[in-house]
Amino acid sequence: AYQVVVQEERKQKVRRATDVLECFSVPVSFRNASILNSPHYFAAELPPVSLAVVQPFTIGDNKTYNGYWNAPL
Repeated sequence: AYQVVVQEERKQKVRRATDVLECFSVPVSFRNASILNSPHYFAAELPPVSLAVVQPFTIGDNKTYNGYWNAPL
């Protein structure tokens, strides 16, 4: 499955390289991210079969995808 992760951009004193990829090994729901003050949350989990055809995906559409709420921005 593929996960869609939303991450808040926070100003930092030291800029990181833009090509550094982050791994989010523990899924965090929007609700838990709010409680934990986490800068990221999982907005969706999509099975590979659902990606066979190109289709738009809107971040913040208020829908649930495989148990993850894609909360409004």
